Amino acid sequence: MKLSLNQKAMGFITLIVLVITISSMTFLFSTYRKGMVKEITARGTTMAESLSRAVAESLASENLAMIKQVQSIVQTNDVVLAQVYSSMWIPIDSYPNDNFNIPPDPAALKLFKTQDATYLITNSNDIDFYTPVYYHRFEKAKDRKYVIGYVRLKLSTRQIQEVINRQIAIYFAGALVFAAIAIIILNSLVRKIILKPIIQLNQAVSNTVNNGSLMTVDVSSDDEIGELSRNYNLMSEAIQEREKNLRLSEEKFSTSFRVSPDSININRLSDGMYLEVNEGFAAFSGYMPEDVIGKSFLDLDIWVNPEDRTRLGNGLKERGIVNSFEAQFRRKDGTTLTGCMSARIFEIDGEPCILSITRDITERIKSEEYIRENEKTLQTLMDSMPAGVWWFDDGGNICYLNRCFKEQFGYTLEDIPTLADWFERAYPDPEYRAPYVAAKNALIADALNSGMPVPPREAKITCKDGIQRHLLICTQFAMGRTIEIFTDITERELYHDQLLKVEKLESLGVLAGGIAHDFNNLLTAIIGNISFARTFLSESHKTSQILMNAEKAANRAADLAHQLLTFAKGGQPIKKVVCVKHILEESASFVLRGSNVSCNVEIPDDLYAAEVDEGQISQVFNNIIINATHAMPGGGLISIKGKNTTVNDANIMSLPPGWYIKIAITDTGCGISTENLKKIFDPYFTTKSYGSGLGLASAHSIITKHEGYIGVSSEIGKGTTFEILLPASAHVSAYDDTCKNSNKFDQQEGLTVLVMDDEEIIRAMVSKMMVVLGYQVQTCANGDEAITLYKAAIDSGSPYSAVIMDLTIPGGMGGREAAEHILAIDSNARLIVSSGYSTDHVMAEYGKFGFCSTLQKPYNLEDIKMTLNAVLS
Repeated sequence: MKLSLNQKAMGFITLIVLVITISSMTFLFSTYRKGMVKEITARGTTMAESLSRAVAESLASENLAMIKQVQSIVQTNDVVLAQVYSSMWIPIDSYPNDNFNIPPDPAALKLFKTQDATYLITNSNDIDFYTPVYYHRFEKAKDRKYVIGYVRLKLSTRQIQEVINRQIAIYFAGALVFAAIAIIILNSLVRKIILKPIIQLNQAVSNTVNNGSLMTVDVSSDDEIGELSRNYNLMSEAIQEREKNLRLSEEKFSTSFRVSPDSININRLSDGMYLEVNEGFAAFSGYMPEDVIGKSFLDLDIWVNPEDRTRLGNGLKERGIVNSFEAQFRRKDGTTLTGCMSARIFEIDGEPCILSITRDITERIKSEEYIRENEKTLQTLMDSMPAGVWWFDDGGNICYLNRCFKEQFGYTLEDIPTLADWFERAYPDPEYRAPYVAAKNALIADALNSGMPVPPREAKITCKDGIQRHLLICTQFAMGRTIEIFTDITERELYHDQLLKVEKLESLGVLAGGIAHDFNNLLTAIIGNISFARTFLSESHKTSQILMNAEKAANRAADLAHQLLTFAKGGQPIKKVVCVKHILEESASFVLRGSNVSCNVEIPDDLYAAEVDEGQISQVFNNIIINATHAMPGGGLISIKGKNTTVNDANIMSLPPGWYIKIAITDTGCGISTENLKKIFDPYFTTKSYGSGLGLASAHSIITKHEGYIGVSSEIGKGTTFEILLPASAHVSAYDDTCKNSNKFDQQEGLTVLVMDDEEIIRAMVSKMMVVLGYQVQTCANGDEAITLYKAAIDSGSPYSAVIMDLTIPGGMGGREAAEHILAIDSNARLIVSSGYSTDHVMAEYGKFGFCSTLQKPYNLEDIKMTLNAVLS
């Protein structure tokens, strides 16, 4: 019969309680009985000893009346027998008398042979006491005693047993009541504390086993059962979470299996029968699941090459798994495709099956073939590129050099098979090579780690022929290769140096322009007054030569100021269309007159005209030819060549595309070192012990302002070549070979000129010159005064014939703004702009601003006369 846990627990508790009760009763009975026996033993011993003392006197005197004493002592209900024996164990007296002849127990006889203490024998219904009888009267020593007989006293134990039995009955009844109460209480406690949680756990587990559902049990204690309940709850939650995750995983797997773009199918290993296929299989093969489930791949004839199927089967049998297996498959419509398959063997219900995943790689194979073709095309394109290209692998092996690379540097793959070989040959200087290679490797490592592109870097590479080139290197990563493009920026760097020089010149020009403005005003007064004074003297006058020398010195100072002006922002050229050939020939003739240097000028007659500032361009040619003569102190040849040329968009000189005049001036002098060549256009740089160092600096500034280009190349001991490009003009040269200078002054009677200048000394000088020239003159200091005077003259009906206006008036209205107001009053006003320096382009493009002509400071009487004649003619 199957017992429940409750029944087992109740039976166990009952058994335990009964065992405890019986054990307790037995213990109590034994204890009580021992106590009773002890008590009766003590009482019997006392009575026996009392009887021994009581009969001692009578037994010693042989008085047989001792029985009364015996009766008086032993007359109790429990005394069964009382006897007195002689020392020889002969009965002398007995109570009751009918037991007189009952012999003593042999054990007592045996014992008393060796000892004389009280002895007792316990029987089932009584206790037999034996005690010796001593007599001391006749003994001299009081501690000596003699046994003169023995007494026997037998006490019945029936009464004790009856008492014990009654007590046992009481104990038993109480124990039964206690046991029943204990069983009830213990069962209740055990049921509540132990069984109930266990039963709940059992029900929860049974429910899980039978129904598959998980429950939560109450935790009512902190003991092991409570801990078990908590653990069960945790286990239940964990199982629920696992089941949830398992369901999600199964859903994910099912979804992945179903919607995977790759073909996934499960086949039985024994016969190749399809057990399951996904949607990707249908897209891959053209067969729907109902077309293949229950059939084998042999039925479908899906393998194009049967030997592929055999190789797959052998691989699975040997290793249990096959990866990246490429084969051709036949679709339902008969077309073929290439698939990449991975397969493994696993079991379903003990049956070996094949799980295979196949990806259509037909397009990939076509792409790879296309890439290979593209690589060939790319290699062809690389060979056609104007920049050097190479690539190398992760091992530092150089795999490819394009044609330009080989031509640019002279190296082939045999020369530089590895990066180490390249570094050794391209960077022969160890002090340059080590930091460069370390920096390059660090940049590439950072780019690979961060995913960012490698920043371009510059390098100075030594070619196979020993020439060093300045390169810009761009690095890219593709298909496990590192590709680098080498762009030669040697020429660009040279031009960059030219730009730096321009910037230096412009910075200096700001200072130079300010100085030149004030300096030209002073020179204007000096040169003007000297030239004016000379008109009143004959050439034989003793002061005439002195004034001439002073004027020459002032003109030299004016030339210096003019050079300073070329650095200034506002020192724009005042252009006109000229024949450059004539300027070149004139400059060469002027500079080389009297020197030991010959000149060969080769300029075609069809050389284009140029729109330039004739004085500035002459200064450029003069400075270059002067430097050439200084480079040939022992004599030599200067070759000047010119031709028409074009410049396209992709030029390193940053010039606008179009037609240009190209002038090359070559000498056979000592040449210029590489270090000095970098500084040749710097202001105040010179290798001579004399000179200002402004010649080539001003030449560079002038050509730049003319939107042209000037460059230089030189080799020590072989000479120097300066190359100049100037924009060609669309107009024919208007150069006039005749020099129109006249020492005579034309009188201009009745013409009135207004002079506006902020310098009083210039106004006074010009006024005197005007009077000598026959003009009526009026002066003012700024534009506001000029406008007022001009308006008043118009209103009076006597307008000014011409107005000379200073372009820059510090702290007041200048000529440009004043000209606008005057032209608004009189559109036919004849205005002449005058300036020694301006940040404006008015002097170069005066016509756009309403002026008729310019008067460049410093000027003299002749300049004023010619300008006014031209304007008023």
